[in-house]
Amino acid sequence: MRFGRCEVRILSLRARVALFGGLIVFGAVFAFAEFLLGLVQLGQGNQTNKGLKTRADAVSAWVTTATPDQLRGQQYLAPADLSSSTDVFAEVLDSDGRVVFSTGILNGSPPAPPASLLKAAAKSEAYDYLRLSGKDPFYLYSRPWSRPELGLAGYVLTGQSWRAQRDSTRGLQGFLFVAGGIAVLLGLFASWVVAGRALQPLKTVAATADEIRTTRDFRRRLPGTETKGEVGSLTASFNGMLGALQDAFDFQRRFIADASHELRTPLTSIRTNAALLQRADLSPSDRTEAAGDIAAEAERMSRLVEDLLTLARADAGVRLEQNAVALDQVAGEALRHFRLLNPDRRLNEELLPTAVVGDRDAILQLISILLDNAAKHTAAGGQVGVELGASEGTARLVVTDDGDGIPASDLDRIFERFYQADPSRYRGGAGLGLSIARWIASEHGGSISAANRPEGGARFEVLLPAAP
Repeated sequence: MRFGRCEVRILSLRARVALFGGLIVFGAVFAFAEFLLGLVQLGQGNQTNKGLKTRADAVSAWVTTATPDQLRGQQYLAPADLSSSTDVFAEVLDSDGRVVFSTGILNGSPPAPPASLLKAAAKSEAYDYLRLSGKDPFYLYSRPWSRPELGLAGYVLTGQSWRAQRDSTRGLQGFLFVAGGIAVLLGLFASWVVAGRALQPLKTVAATADEIRTTRDFRRRLPGTETKGEVGSLTASFNGMLGALQDAFDFQRRFIADASHELRTPLTSIRTNAALLQRADLSPSDRTEAAGDIAAEAERMSRLVEDLLTLARADAGVRLEQNAVALDQVAGEALRHFRLLNPDRRLNEELLPTAVVGDRDAILQLISILLDNAAKHTAAGGQVGVELGASEGTARLVVTDDGDGIPASDLDRIFERFYQADPSRYRGGAGLGLSIARWIASEHGGSISAANRPEGGARFEVLLPAAP
């Protein structure tokens, strides 16, 4: 992907999976390190408090035996420099909070405890922090002391720099940093290897699919359909799609071949008659007959093209309109048109008031197709029956004829495009009408079926959802 002169490379799926795995490992290592450091620091805090209290016990014991002079004047016994020392220091304070005894100094004098600590320690022992600007804080512990016989009282204070804990955990932090870095790198490597193995079938699928695209050999299938899991499902779905594509291409080729065959006959007839009309010695009757043949073949081609356009709309997924339709009225209109075109056929009709929801013109076309099919397979003077009614929410239309019926081997194929069950009875048409009828019925949520009557002839039944 390019933006101006800058080029952004999108990571491959394998790299993204490996990176995601590395991030998970990093998160796990980070959480573990934080948890471990927290436990160590908690233990160190408890240990520090215990150490401060133990040192305070020793100082308190000394206070009980100290002389009055030792408890009144300031005494600094080899004080440690607390700015660099991490040892525990101890102080004895009087009741006013002044330092009487100290084993540590900070900036030239013993550290003064917070007033809040002494206030809390007046009742019992207490813990607090001594926070210094720009320096490490001190953990502090204080408890009261008293010498009633001397009329003296005060506080015992012990403390230790936070740097002691920091120094003790620094080694652990370094170890965790190094170990965590190694773990993340190993996680990245492992994720890269696992992703490569997991995605290898996808690479095979992609390479095979590309070869199929290049060679246009849609009969070829991807290997590994027996593999379980997501890749196996993907492979099976892709092979299913290839099968559907192959079926579609085969159907398209057959459709084009059949359409070309159906169009070739009228075109040949039109060309022949047109050449005949160009002859100067043609008699008026022959000229009239040739012109009539041209008109008839042109009308046949027009019907064929209209049927092909209807089926093309069906293949394109065109949806029909949905409106309330009085099916008995539409059937009556189709029957009136049938009588005009077939005056030598007898009609036996029974139309009960029936309503459906659908496309009126499409339903009229469906009924007309069935009536036209019945006329084609019924001799002059034959009978065509039409029954219409509704029950239990289903509209039922039945069209029958007293012709020769449908061969049993053709019952399952008569709704295929360009299929003609009985060429010996062929009276024009391309074998598309019943395919269109089936599409119309299906678009209305119904069905159409064909069968032979016991008394002879064919029977077509259409079932459509009745209007509520």
